[in-house]
Amino acid sequence: MNTVRYKKGFVKADEYNSKLHFDNVYCPDCNTAKVKIVRKAEQEPYFEFVADSEHDELCPRATKAIDQDIIKGLLQGELKNEMSKINFLVNKNLERAINLLTKIENGGKLELEDELELMPQKKQQLIDKRIREYNKQNMYSLNAVELTPTNIDALNGEYVVIYGVAGISKATVGDSMKLLFKVNQDVRFSVFLAPSQVQYFVFENSKIAKFAIFGRLKKAGKFLNVEIRSTRDLVIKD
Repeated sequence: MNTVRYKKGFVKADEYNSKLHFDNVYCPDCNTAKVKIVRKAEQEPYFEFVADSEHDELCPRATKAIDQDIIKGLLQGELKNEMSKINFLVNKNLERAINLLTKIENGGKLELEDELELMPQKKQQLIDKRIREYNKQNMYSLNAVELTPTNIDALNGEYVVIYGVAGISKATVGDSMKLLFKVNQDVRFSVFLAPSQVQYFVFENSKIAKFAIFGRLKKAGKFLNVEIRSTRDLVIKD
């Protein structure tokens, strides 16, 4: 792990200062589990979690992510039940990511009125009971600050939930739209919306906002794009 949380920001392993950061750095996702620096001869420094340090219940690291083959199998399925399962799973994980960011933003508290609900309660109650097995399961989720070259190479072509806070702007490409996400000086990526998707997406002005995206990572040279199925797999929240 190369990046962790420090107060309201982040610090990388090569920026760690023992006088400033000792006992003050935490999980980059939930800002709850404590982290320590590890330095070894002839090796770049890195962070690891302090033994027995617990994550927030919303943290994607609190449970093991389900296998990519399960996600790909559901995405390739043609049965209505399979599509219902993947949509339920995506919605729950996007909700979790945004709610975690909101909780951190509010100093560790998540009020009921601040919770994101992507599926109306009535629709949730009508979903087949077999889908409930996915209710507590996490997809592989990555805080955007960890979109390092190593992680990108390892996840290229995989389906993941990317989330965080970024400066978001848009550019028109013919009848399509390109959303540009600038997380920091080192991390940038884009999401393309096809003409058929643009009509269902409203984004007025450039802004800094929380986001959560379910999609497939595609690297082309120095550029990173996240391919989405529809605008329902992209959440931007002030």
